Amino acid sequence: MMILEEEYLRRATLRKRTWQPMKCFSSLYALILYVSLVNKIILHVEDGPQSIPYINVPTRYDITLQFETEYNKSSKVYSGTVSMVFEARELSQHIYVHKGNTTYITNYALFANNKKLSIRKGKYCKQTEIQTFISSNNLTTDTEYRLEIKFTGEFLPVIGLTEFTYISEDGKMRYGIRFMSKQTARKGLRYLFPCLDSNDYPAFFHFKVKRKLSLRVLGNYYVTHSTQSSLIYMTDTLPSQSILRPIQVGLVLCEFQYKTETYDGLVVINAFPSYVPCIFNHKKYTADAIIIPDTYTLHQPGISILNEEEILVESREFTNFNISM
Repeated sequence: MMILEEEYLRRATLRKRTWQPMKCFSSLYALILYVSLVNKIILHVEDGPQSIPYINVPTRYDITLQFETEYNKSSKVYSGTVSMVFEARELSQHIYVHKGNTTYITNYALFANNKKLSIRKGKYCKQTEIQTFISSNNLTTDTEYRLEIKFTGEFLPVIGLTEFTYISEDGKMRYGIRFMSKQTARKGLRYLFPCLDSNDYPAFFHFKVKRKLSLRVLGNYYVTHSTQSSLIYMTDTLPSQSILRPIQVGLVLCEFQYKTETYDGLVVINAFPSYVPCIFNHKKYTADAIIIPDTYTLHQPGISILNEEEILVESREFTNFNISM
């Protein structure tokens, strides 16, 4: 009888020892499976949407851009910061912005009520050009937020920020910078700085442009003041006068000088040489017209880029018409 009891105890102990590793293995397997599923869900969310949902709506952008181009020296890189003030329409931890593939984010921060909030950068999708940011907590609908992004960028050959060249009156190569989208375009501003680049998101755009002393800046709005920020840089301030759609933003930097004249009480400022003429009313509204070779003729509020060859053809036709009259 004692032998049977000892055998029973021995087998029970053996089964217990065998079951414990199996139980541990099953628990470990379940944990791994759970973590994998959670990671899969998180990664799926961070991949970002195919288009930006209407959950965060910007009201104002404060943009500072710094260019290294000079009138006689090419430089196809630039840097800047953008502060996007926006309101949340839904409770969400996600913030989405458009960003071109040649724009690189170097730093970022989120603020609300003068306090810095916890935020991390999610994935960037090259196909949709959407950058995801994820807040530690849900954004609330009764709060104004400010997303600050520092970035560097590269010029592009066709769309976005591009360099143009022309020959000066003394036969030398000159360089300039232009940014303007076609009126029929559906995107464009994302190639200048991170933003919500859609006609669904009109906003105020306040610009500060830090540029070399040899260049001047033209934009949708007039320059309210310029300050010399160093021995070789000037900073121009162009505050927004009205709301623009992202596709309407325009900017040109080139070498020219001002000449002020008055016609019937209207102050008109002409810029020369003739390669880059500009006319605008400096008091409230601006209407700049810049003639540039080898470009499309483009029109946006307050600023137009005119193709040089088209202007010359129209000028010849107008002259011939007057002669025939």
